[in-house]
Amino acid sequence: MAVGTAPTDPSSQESYIEQQLLRTQRQVKINDLLSGLLTLAIGSLSWLLLVALVDHWMFDLGFAGRLGALLVLVVAIGLFIVR
Repeated sequence: MAVGTAPTDPSSQESYIEQQLLRTQRQVKINDLLSGLLTLAIGSLSWLLLVALVDHWMFDLGFAGRLGALLVLVVAIGLFIVR
């Protein structure tokens, strides 16, 4: 042992390791949640942009087409959340 160091208790080392593992586990869960939300936001905005471009430049979707596009978006969001 080096001079000036006190012997450490193995149980305190184990509790420190457990504490760090729990902290890392929380960080990973938060990271997964935020990346999923970001993916959902990017996908939703991409779909809305695509529908807006098709509606404006290609042909008029009308009320039924826009409602259908919204329903497709809602179903896709539901499937994304369930998976």
